[in-house]
Amino acid sequence: VFPLTMAARPPKVLTVGANAVVCQEADIFGHVTIGSGSVIHPKCTILAEDGPIIIGKDNILEEQCVIHNCGGTGAGPMILGDCNVLEVGSRVKCKSMGNRCVVEAKAHVHKGVVLHSDVVVGAKIEVPEGEDVPDGTVLFGATREHNQMGTFSQEAHTQLLARHLEILRKTLPHFHHTQKSTR
Repeated sequence: VFPLTMAARPPKVLTVGANAVVCQEADIFGHVTIGSGSVIHPKCTILAEDGPIIIGKDNILEEQCVIHNCGGTGAGPMILGDCNVLEVGSRVKCKSMGNRCVVEAKAHVHKGVVLHSDVVVGAKIEVPEGEDVPDGTVLFGATREHNQMGTFSQEAHTQLLARHLEILRKTLPHFHHTQKSTR
């Protein structure tokens, strides 16, 4: 998945917020900050190669998703906002992501992309390098059609995410070893 060998990967410097659940089976390399209440599933990979990765609060990063800051020398931090969901097998190399975004299964967001808030990247969709995706955009279909979400309910998304997070925070520690909060 990554061009770096294990020896060349940056050492792990991990900061974990209060009430976050980070499974020890997740592969984390480089300077990574995980916000309070976020859930990182086992076999999720986070690689801060060209700068730190800052993950906001109440995010869900599912199995086999890959977060990779590979923007090049001096790329700066990769920032993921609050209340985002990165589904199974998704790959995210974007410059930044706003709040309440969903990257569906096996979608690929290339480097340099800016995802603003309330964006949905559909299953298996590729967002090309450097694209700026405005608030409320849905990317879907074989031809990567765009649609603006006129009736998107931020409150409904936040309520569903809160219930999902509550269940994950209770169940994951029963079946996986987890990292302790550092804040």
